[in-house]
Amino acid sequence: MTGSPPRSASHLTQLGTFMLDRAGHITHWSAGAELLFGRPAADVLGQDVQDLLSGDQAPEAVEEALAEISRGRTWTGVLGAECADGQVQDVRFRLEPLLGAGSPSLVIVNALVVPDDARTAPGEGVAWEGLALLHEASARIGSTLDLSQTASEIMDVAVPRFAHAAGVFALEYLVAEDEYPPLTAGGSVDVRRLAIRVADGEPQRWSSVFPADEVVVHSAATPYARCLATGKPILFDLPMTEGADHPGHREIVRRLRTYSPFLAVPLRARGRALGFLVFGRRRGDRPFGAQDVDLAEELAARAAVCIDNARLYRRERHTARALQESLLPRQLTAPPGLEIAHRYLPASDVTQLGGDWYDAIPLSDGRVALVVGDAMGHGSVAAAAMVQLRTAVRTLASLHLPPADTLYRLDRLAAVLESAQFATCVFVTCDPVTRSCVVARAGHVPPLLLHPDGTTTVLEVPAGLPLGVGGAAFESARFEIPPGGALVLYTDGLVESRERDLDSGIAALRAALARPRRTLQATCDAIIQALPARQANNGDDVTVLLVRPSGSASPGG
Repeated sequence: MTGSPPRSASHLTQLGTFMLDRAGHITHWSAGAELLFGRPAADVLGQDVQDLLSGDQAPEAVEEALAEISRGRTWTGVLGAECADGQVQDVRFRLEPLLGAGSPSLVIVNALVVPDDARTAPGEGVAWEGLALLHEASARIGSTLDLSQTASEIMDVAVPRFAHAAGVFALEYLVAEDEYPPLTAGGSVDVRRLAIRVADGEPQRWSSVFPADEVVVHSAATPYARCLATGKPILFDLPMTEGADHPGHREIVRRLRTYSPFLAVPLRARGRALGFLVFGRRRGDRPFGAQDVDLAEELAARAAVCIDNARLYRRERHTARALQESLLPRQLTAPPGLEIAHRYLPASDVTQLGGDWYDAIPLSDGRVALVVGDAMGHGSVAAAAMVQLRTAVRTLASLHLPPADTLYRLDRLAAVLESAQFATCVFVTCDPVTRSCVVARAGHVPPLLLHPDGTTTVLEVPAGLPLGVGGAAFESARFEIPPGGALVLYTDGLVESRERDLDSGIAALRAALARPRRTLQATCDAIIQALPARQANNGDDVTVLLVRPSGSASPGG
């Protein structure tokens, strides 16, 4: 048996969902509720739910329902309500407390029109179970942006509640290449099995035969390929060749054939096919009916959006990681005579792109130019500004200009860069032999000098204006790194947040440096742990750069 299943006459457009506050006022109104009751959201939001109802019993029923909700219970009842056709019809309402932090403050309402011929019609229980399943799917699927986890959550919802066996399959090109697959002459499709679930208590045996992440090729004649090609659900019996390539697992394959017929449902999001879901029920149990098919499509629609979100997230993350790694060095190569430790944390875990940059540039006379900068904002715009400024700094450093002159020229360049609105920067030239340094800054946070005993000095360097203002004059200051001491450069994301002003942040940084560590990198890591700026959700990149002339003992070491 194979073919498209029959459609349900009622489908799921007779189901409406909306939400109430604890007083019975409507707070959310879905498209399904608008179709069912014929009222747009603008006309009902803020209104009492009783305005939807007809009959003298409505006020008493609503009071009873809200009382049950206040006890954390579910209420179900049939009440008269004017529907989209203008007629008052019997509607079965199901009210459930929406649990969150603390006491439930919202109520989710599912509404289903009762057929004219009966208050309890055959199949109505299926519809209500479907509503509950979709509600669970919305709550559980997509809790993360991990593709494998999302597929597992789909299985958690579907098995055994909707089917005794199920699988999630995605087009291989989308998973591996992040591209939609090219058309093949024979119409075959390559898919990757993301997850399977069978309700028999032996998951390891099933996964050994049908492992996750296995790539499977389906010919054009298979129901799987036809499901993708037509975009429609297909009921089918398992082909005799299914599982034939697993002769060592005949028992599992034999048990697989006890699930029949199967239902394949396409996964589509944003107008494109992503893959398909497969559901199976045991022979002798209730077969898939029209309402089951409707429900499977609704479930697949929700699942597809979550899968596509996970796919897009993974693409953005991979792209951003590759771009960021090309913009900033994974590990600075310490020029001769210097030890260097650094850490960089982007503001966004999603894009991993930011405006901070850092560099150590060997100069021809044996000195080293040290740079830490911060282009305003984060994301791709700030990253574009950062890469231009970083390149410009390296070019200017090769001219052996004094730090103040270098910043002056960099400021003039930043003023004409479209992507660089403003940026701050600290520029230092360091002689590793004499430990003598010259520093200038453009609106940047002040450097710190770390002494061997863990005490620190805030270097008094004129702040200057940020790069990009144009026409600003910069001043330099000269200092010497003491034997065993280190220079600490950083960005404001480390020390400033919504909850902490700059002075308090610098004080916290100095406190974190007070305890000497064995190595410079250990000191750098301790700073990050002591000032968890990103965990405080300050929305800014974090950069730390520590520099110590070689041959000096580490602070406390």
